Amino acid sequence: MEERWTLWLFFDCMNFLSHPDARGVAVLTNYFYAPKVMATIEERICSICGFPLIYIGEETALTPFLQHDFERIKKLGYNPMKDEEII
Repeated sequence: MEERWTLWLFFDCMNFLSHPDARGVAVLTNYFYAPKVMATIEERICSICGFPLIYIGEETALTPFLQHDFERIKKLGYNPMKDEEII
């Protein structure tokens, strides 16, 4: 079975240009849970402006350095969270 935290999924607010310091969310998951995360996020809206969140991409998580990865994601303007926080 795949490691639990191997993938970041990025979702931007469709209106993030009105609040560029808070682009959206980045969810730490794996390929097994990714479809459920995507389906859940599609039902969510931005907590700042109420616009929908859209999937923009993914990247491999730095599994041995997750705390560093969380800090890096925050600096990019995303709210990092683990999949267990949303599904």
